[in-house]
Amino acid sequence: DSYVPKKIYVWAANRSLATVFLKCLGNVPDSRIINGLFTSCFLYGPEIPFKLRELTIKLPKDTIDLSEFTLAYDGATSTYSWAKAQLESDYPEKKYVICKDLSFALHGRLEYIPKGFQHTFLIRHPFKMFSSWKRTFAPLYLPETNIKTIKDIYFNGYYEYKELFDIFTYIQD
Repeated sequence: DSYVPKKIYVWAANRSLATVFLKCLGNVPDSRIINGLFTSCFLYGPEIPFKLRELTIKLPKDTIDLSEFTLAYDGATSTYSWAKAQLESDYPEKKYVICKDLSFALHGRLEYIPKGFQHTFLIRHPFKMFSSWKRTFAPLYLPETNIKTIKDIYFNGYYEYKELFDIFTYIQD
């Protein structure tokens, strides 16, 4: 059967339990789940907006095996225009297309927000979000585990919640 699927986009800040939410939505019958296309562009694509690649990450050999790790999307082709085209594609075989992305990935690039979606926003209290981020990621960065240093490098002026508001405002217009 051919459908015009209902398209839903979930926007979130880091550590807002959005992936857990998306995993639950993945149980919706006849749905296509798309996770983090713009985040992939932001972190690994050729249009990377800052020097994230220069961060040094400590990965304990005895706890994390990266030998089988691959990116979900090819970094060389993960451009914003490619991501938008993928998201705006027809999915006639599905009843639902459910996407999730992190808001900072569209900082300064709101024109790439795909058409045809109903947008929803997951918001977690900033204290819980940043506490979770610090517990999860701060120990991985060398040589400095000072959270302010990591925040300045990783977030690089991106504020997570500001980008959520920017996306909300953009789609309202």
